[in-house]
Amino acid sequence: MPPTSRSRSTTTHLVGSLFLSEAKVHEQGRDGASRASLQARNDLGVAHFDAGRFDAATAVLEPVVEDCTAMLGVGDVDTLVAAGNLGMTYMHLERYEQGLAMLAENVAFRERYFGETDPLTMTARHAQGIAFEMAGRLPDALATLASVAAQRSRILGPAHTDSLTSRVALALARANTGDTVGAVPGLVAALEDVEHSVGPRTVPAVTIRIHLADCHTELGQVDDAATALRRAASDCQEVLGPTAPLAAALRDEAFALQTAETGGISGAESLRGSGGGRGTR
Repeated sequence: MPPTSRSRSTTTHLVGSLFLSEAKVHEQGRDGASRASLQARNDLGVAHFDAGRFDAATAVLEPVVEDCTAMLGVGDVDTLVAAGNLGMTYMHLERYEQGLAMLAENVAFRERYFGETDPLTMTARHAQGIAFEMAGRLPDALATLASVAAQRSRILGPAHTDSLTSRVALALARANTGDTVGAVPGLVAALEDVEHSVGPRTVPAVTIRIHLADCHTELGQVDDAATALRRAASDCQEVLGPTAPLAAALRDEAFALQTAETGGISGAESLRGSGGGRGTR
């Protein structure tokens, strides 16, 4: 759950495709040399995806999926990984109908070949929930993310990284439907589990604190939002280093929020005045 740069104070999505973490060679393939070549091409597509070059990613991944299907078979795990990557790339290009159809097929194949509770299948269903949200199909997104969050928590444990990812995504989906009040308890519970299982000063904890701050901002809870942002900034500086741009951006946002609330000075002055930064109140 990587934190992202700050440009606004509204609730943000967890972005990217969880399929991307699966892109590695699986040794059960029939042709090791061909598989390694396919992996290299898939990795190139993933690199384009990570850089936001979705057209370039599509140009690479479309023939990769065709070749994987021909060489490895439609049910091979690497074929399904490449197809999932391509489906999510279509979503980022707003080719929603094509992307959703491809992801639905991907889920169905994984259920058939690996079973409904296999981690690979749950990964695909989580990504499908994110895709529903991207396409504006919020009821479908909520239903899918709630199902996979419960499934992952039951099978992997509530504090497992995959379970936490789905729990946070579900909370953010609730916020995006307008139920920001309902999103906060889910984020608070996820943060508590992250702090106990991974640690309080970690990237996942920082990320959840940022999402909590966004929710508090939307609810008009300025003090709570500013406190969460300052704590996130302090932890971010601890994790990423004293010169981390995100830490400075979070401190600036916290200062600007409280300045706007009190009407003390202009927004431009507030940003200049927060350069030193503060820790948690």
